Amino acid sequence: MEQKWDIYLYDSCLFFCLSWTGEVTYRAVLETEVPRLRVVSVESAHILSDRLAVRQVDFLIKSHLLLAAALHPLLPELGQDAEKQAQFTFNCYGSRGLYGTLEETLGTPYFWNRALRTRG
Repeated sequence: MEQKWDIYLYDSCLFFCLSWTGEVTYRAVLETEVPRLRVVSVESAHILSDRLAVRQVDFLIKSHLLLAAALHPLLPELGQDAEKQAQFTFNCYGSRGLYGTLEETLGTPYFWNRALRTRG
């Protein structure tokens, strides 16, 4: 249960599925101009703010596809409750949820972590 997400590329879209249910949670529409990949839009199966869905997809791309260490978004409605935020982080991101923040995460740096790149 360390890996919480299965990510598939199909017909210029990335599909983000919960690994234990197979439920499609996000769909990101892509535009490719080699060597760049740009996310044009994000659709969510859950009632989330559009901004949170985009931030989560951004983190999942960085952490699960690029295998980088990056900031992940925390749930604003949980506020400063560290225990609830930690439980949310583990439930949502598993072992890849290393650094959570209530601040903006889009455009923040991410770091290549050899341990993440060599681990299965």
